[in-house]
Amino acid sequence: MKTTQSSVPITCLLPRGWLTLSLMRLQIEDVNIKASANGFFDRSFSGIYMDFSHGFLLLCTLLGFYNLGTIWFAQLVVYPLFAKVGAEDYRAYHKFYSSHIPIPVILPGFANFLLPIVLIFYRPAPVPLAIALANAACGLLGLFVTVALEIPRHNRLEKGGKQEEVIRELIRYNWPRTFGIVGSAFLTFLMLMQAFSPTV
Repeated sequence: MKTTQSSVPITCLLPRGWLTLSLMRLQIEDVNIKASANGFFDRSFSGIYMDFSHGFLLLCTLLGFYNLGTIWFAQLVVYPLFAKVGAEDYRAYHKFYSSHIPIPVILPGFANFLLPIVLIFYRPAPVPLAIALANAACGLLGLFVTVALEIPRHNRLEKGGKQEEVIRELIRYNWPRTFGIVGSAFLTFLMLMQAFSPTV
């Protein structure tokens, strides 16, 4: 009887004790990992968080670089191609062009011109007001060129057909808008670096 009582608890408790010790060890290691991670982020990335202003700035930056690609493509490829189309086919060509650019070009373009104004009031705290104002000025420049100079010439080409001088003006007047979008992309990227810059 004594042998039975002493041997049964030993054989039953050994696996349980090993499992309990293993679970405790895993819990301790998990706590240590979390504490180490929290300490790392507290030391290296304190003050960095993703709120509305940071997310909005990130959106503006992505939009700015998207428009940076489309404006250079238009300036170096699309607009020069206007002069290569025959006069007989030009009106149909330009109507096709105009009907296919609202979603990939017009909507992102106007958003890129106007959102910097909103960003002045909803910029992250580390971003200086002067940079936000400069970015908004670039957007307003692009908006002015689009509405006052580019759209009227597109209308003239679509109604009157191919006109070499109007095409040259379209390319020439698009340069200020191109540089404005370049400036906006650079400034939003600069703001992004300032907003997400780690503080020690």
